Amino acid sequence: MINAGAAQSRLGGSTLSRRVLEAMARASTEYVDIEALHDEVGRRLAEATGNESAWVSAGSAAGVMVAVAATIAGPDPERAAALPRSSERPDVAVWSGHLGGQLAGADAWHPNDYLNSIAAGGGAVRVVEHPRELDRADAAFVWFPGMFPHEDEDGMLRLFADAARQLGIPVVVDAADQVPPRSRLTDYTRVLGASLAVFSGGKGIGGPTSSGLVVGTAELVAACRTNSGTEHGVGRTAKIGREELLGLLAAVEEFLERDEDDEYAERLAVVNEWSTAFVAHRLAVYADPSGHCGQLVPRLLVRVPSGLRDCRDDVIGRLWDRSPRVAVLPAPGARIALSPQLLAPDEPPEVARAVLESIAAHRSGCSDCSADSA
Repeated sequence: MINAGAAQSRLGGSTLSRRVLEAMARASTEYVDIEALHDEVGRRLAEATGNESAWVSAGSAAGVMVAVAATIAGPDPERAAALPRSSERPDVAVWSGHLGGQLAGADAWHPNDYLNSIAAGGGAVRVVEHPRELDRADAAFVWFPGMFPHEDEDGMLRLFADAARQLGIPVVVDAADQVPPRSRLTDYTRVLGASLAVFSGGKGIGGPTSSGLVVGTAELVAACRTNSGTEHGVGRTAKIGREELLGLLAAVEEFLERDEDDEYAERLAVVNEWSTAFVAHRLAVYADPSGHCGQLVPRLLVRVPSGLRDCRDDVIGRLWDRSPRVAVLPAPGARIALSPQLLAPDEPPEVARAVLESIAAHRSGCSDCSADSA
């Protein structure tokens, strides 16, 4: 498959660099004290990202689950072991704006199924409309930036975080797909007021797909450790191995060493080359400076000639049925979103060729697209 869409779990996340693979391979050959390894990897991740503390989870959804459990049970092993079987489920606040939206740029409304992580962690979702309603929450306030974007997302988070701090309620941010930029690894906790921020290890960071990075206060990270495997709380079902621990550490260190400006410029050059090719074929395009969740990744939006969603979906299906498959994302306005983020150097021309051929094949049998409507 050629992935011109995004680093999505259903497509395998991202590919691993040689440095990450070597770290994981070495880890797989030696026995270790897992708790001690957690301690040292967490210390190095906290230092590298500029956070008070850090912990490696089994993906970001598991990170949210364990974070919720940590805000309920704290570092008490007996309380942690009782979750989520406890008859009482504390209320965990979620802003109404994050109950659903146009996930990954799709036209249709989708519910936020990541709320299941709150229930799995022992909490009950309490929907709030305004920061003043947080006083009715018992445990964490969970925020989902980028996934269902809203205007002034950071400003809204700051308002809610300030209110939560006054009430003594921790704030957990599910920032799974919010890097790059790398500043996000610090912004949520150091600038915007979150107690914990959870990132996917296998997306923008480039680590193992089954890993997640959780950063935040030492107190809550310690509670996350109590509520995760090797202990027997809710996190036992999502324990992390030595391979993922060292693989994520290597990925984060490598991610922070890369020149973000140069990387963006290289990807923007691909977007500009695509734009030139499609405009030459009288297709309407738009260069979007950010990715489908607001990441610092440029992409190109290509409008199908008819401007109809059904036509766009047929073209996407044709791309998927090619050999090799070409994965792209839908975008509002009957457009196809192309991202250079995960492409090998020789793949951008193949993506352009595949898109043009798929549009031409669709157009030949579509009366709506037969006229030149670009």
